Amino acid sequence: MLAIWNKIDRAPQVFSFAPRVGYPGEETQAGALALDPLLRQVSPFGNRRTAIGCQFACPSRTYNVTGMVVDGAGYRKVTVSHVGGSGEFVAGAQYVITFSRAGNALPAPTTRAELRLLPAEGAALLQETGRAGLFVWRSGNYSTQVAADPQEGVYVKATAVAATVGAWVRDGIGDGLEVGWFGASPGAAMAANTLGIQCAMNLALFLGGGRVLLDIGVYLLGYTSTESYTTAAMPVPDQLHYGVLVPSGVTLEGRGKNSVLKRGTATSMVVVVVANGNGSQVRNLRINGDNTTNPIAGATYGSGSGLIVESTSVTEDKETIIDTVWIEDTPGYGIGCEWGNHRGLTIENIWIDGTGSDGIDIKRMNSGGFDARDIVLDNIHVTNFGRTATDPGGQAGIDLRGFFTASNLHVYGAWGAQAGSGIRMQGGVAADTVIGSHYSSVTNAYVSRASGGLATTYGIRIGGDSSALVNAVSIGCHVNFWVFETGGSGVLKEPSLSACRSLNAIGYGFDVAASAQGARLTSCSDEGSPIGFYLEGDDTVLIGAVCDNNANTHIELVVGALRNQIIAPVFRNTGTNKIVNPEPGTIIEPREVMTSRLASGLAGADVATVQPWFSSAQDAFNVPGDRSYQIDAVLFISRTAGTTSHTTSLLFGGTATVSRISYLAEVINPTGNVLGAMSAVRSDVATATVVTAANTSATENIAVRITGLVDFSAGGTFIPQFQFSAAPGGAPTILRQTFFKLTEFGTANQLRRGNVD
Repeated sequence: MLAIWNKIDRAPQVFSFAPRVGYPGEETQAGALALDPLLRQVSPFGNRRTAIGCQFACPSRTYNVTGMVVDGAGYRKVTVSHVGGSGEFVAGAQYVITFSRAGNALPAPTTRAELRLLPAEGAALLQETGRAGLFVWRSGNYSTQVAADPQEGVYVKATAVAATVGAWVRDGIGDGLEVGWFGASPGAAMAANTLGIQCAMNLALFLGGGRVLLDIGVYLLGYTSTESYTTAAMPVPDQLHYGVLVPSGVTLEGRGKNSVLKRGTATSMVVVVVANGNGSQVRNLRINGDNTTNPIAGATYGSGSGLIVESTSVTEDKETIIDTVWIEDTPGYGIGCEWGNHRGLTIENIWIDGTGSDGIDIKRMNSGGFDARDIVLDNIHVTNFGRTATDPGGQAGIDLRGFFTASNLHVYGAWGAQAGSGIRMQGGVAADTVIGSHYSSVTNAYVSRASGGLATTYGIRIGGDSSALVNAVSIGCHVNFWVFETGGSGVLKEPSLSACRSLNAIGYGFDVAASAQGARLTSCSDEGSPIGFYLEGDDTVLIGAVCDNNANTHIELVVGALRNQIIAPVFRNTGTNKIVNPEPGTIIEPREVMTSRLASGLAGADVATVQPWFSSAQDAFNVPGDRSYQIDAVLFISRTAGTTSHTTSLLFGGTATVSRISYLAEVINPTGNVLGAMSAVRSDVATATVVTAANTSATENIAVRITGLVDFSAGGTFIPQFQFSAAPGGAPTILRQTFFKLTEFGTANQLRRGNVD
């Protein structure tokens, strides 16, 4: 007979063992078997185990394991017996290994009450549902441990022995504390779940921190019955209306989306609070606010939130991590970080579907300086937010105030009836010294609104000084991108947007409000909005804007917006206007230039009616309204026949409305292409102006140079033309290299451009 010892508590199994051949003592006589040393270290976890360590070819023997015996120290005793035949173990023969109950069996109490009554020695296998496990009697003063564990998840006091002498202690808690050990379980009453989960976390705190583990299933939670912390998320007198409080250094962790903490009360509560923490974590679980079954209406703010991170006015919450959490159906925030001094908060891998208020709200509400700092957000998904809460200002999918870096933000789908903004990088409340998303950035953001929202919705609002938005898309809001200071200071300084794309806004693709000063928009584009870029603030720089298919105006500057710069805009599928209302001092570079020229001579007609300079394929200049252009042009005309006396006039046709025009025509009109005297005339009308004296030569040769300015009050076509006072008797030729050039000068009433005082 041979005993095999291990600390595994498993059902009967079958495994193979192959002893090495030719080694003294490894195959023995009289039915005894000596094991390979490596085999003693192999635990039979699976349904079949093969012994390791064979270095040579060897016979295989199969042993059936039947039964179980555990000694007082918690070790299993395996007995090997020879079945059939006699003499030594024979290669290829089969032998039976049985677990026999030959003494030292562990007691197996079915309840903790039975465990308490056991003799204070050895070990016991607790069989209580949800709390099963191995408990070992430990001598020593365990009074503080027992007091810290009122639910007896790890420490159980013996009935007849003082805790100062010893206690039953659960073995194997290195991976974390299971909430089931403390009486919480899916399907249990919400009071038991609330108490059990909280007691598990409190014990973890007592032990120095660590993981508290939820099982798969739904845990209904009610109001805390053990904690005295009053949350700022709930109004007085309901500040104890929350489910569980995650202490410092403790991780509350589920086993994925199907580990669910669910609000179980008919009245409002916060499901999870992380307060004044240092290294607290919430991971890998789902929170259900159950607003569908138990709706909460009105201005909820943080009340009814799924998860709250907070601290008091004189404390801080440090380095909290919220990771891989699903939140749904809350009457208030999904995640609220509104109250307190947040330091090093990280929120990542979050999916939020259905909130009464903001999906995520981060800010500091106490008076004083900037105290929401070093915040990191990544991979956030929010939909169906702002459903019911009537808090002033409308609800946001993600509301950000404080010093943060955020990336990969997604707000999409249907918006609730109270939703106002997809992503809100909020400004200060009263002055720039109070909260705001100053010096913060969002990179890689996507916002779309399929339906819903307030009467005016904003895709992404940028309201922090020197804040940055990079590589963002916003679709289908009234204003897709709004650069606006919402605080009392009234000034938003140097925000920047780069590589942002607007699609199909109801009103404006980009709106830079009057409160914004020195905004920078680089490589941004709009497609399909009535107005692509609406610039109200001073000192805005718009570089490389792409405007595509705007119904009304590509770029509109509000009257009174000063010193703005529009550099290298691109216009596609043009609307009625391209750039509207630039004030004096507005810089538009490069200025729009329109040109037409002849590569070869163009035959004219021997008539006294109006004739164009160019063929119909290139004679009409399409100009917007409220625009001024500089004219630079040369017209060459020659004839080789006809002596009828006539003069030549210049004029302009087309559908555009000319509000003002002044040009200087310098003319030579010799007989043939020879030197001739130059004359000049100034014109202030777009109708016919005579530029030559009467001519009867059959070899007339006219050269006219025009320079001047023309202003348009309404857009349309502008066509340069000439006209003989009488048919000269021979058709003219408009010669090659005749050209007409319009260079944008400004608006129709612009008096100066650039730094001119």
